Amino acid sequence: MKQLTQYILENITRHPDDVSIQEEKEDQKINLSVSLNEEDVPKVIGKEGKVIRSIRNIVKTSARKKDLWVNLTIDA
Repeated sequence: MKQLTQYILENITRHPDDVSIQEEKEDQKINLSVSLNEEDVPKVIGKEGKVIRSIRNIVKTSARKKDLWVNLTIDA
């Protein structure tokens, strides 16, 4: 899940080298905390949160195929 999230974020941000993801695993749960350049945060969140919601849906759909639960947060 981390690699998928990293790939998506690096391809939509202006500062792909600043994308950092911390992954915590606990049984079937994965928590992903994303750190970005301040300039990229509004773009990743999107208008009314539509972009981040779409990213979460893609990651969660991929996780479900592996019987996992994923929580994705942005650390601003």
